[in-house]
Amino acid sequence: MIFKCGKRSRANTRMRRMGRRKILVFCGNERCHHQAELDADRWPGDVTFGDLQARMVCSACGHKGADVWPDWGGMNTRTLR
Repeated sequence: MIFKCGKRSRANTRMRRMGRRKILVFCGNERCHHQAELDADRWPGDVTFGDLQARMVCSACGHKGADVWPDWGGMNTRTLR
C-alpha cells in the first residue's frame, strides 16, 4: 500500500510525475460495489489518497468513505523507467 501510518504520502504528486492523471474510487459499502474513475488534477499535489478516502461519497448509495487507488491501466515498461 502507498500509505504509512504517521507519515503523509504525496502519492498524488508522485502519480502525476509518472504520467498518471486518473484515480479509481471504490465505494466502501460492501453491499454497493460502485466504482468510478476520476481525474485527479482537480486536487492539489499535497492531497493524499487518505485525505480523499475519507471525503468520497458514493453517488449510488450515499456511503461516505471509499478506497482510492491510482489508475495504472495502460502502463508499460517504458512508463516505469
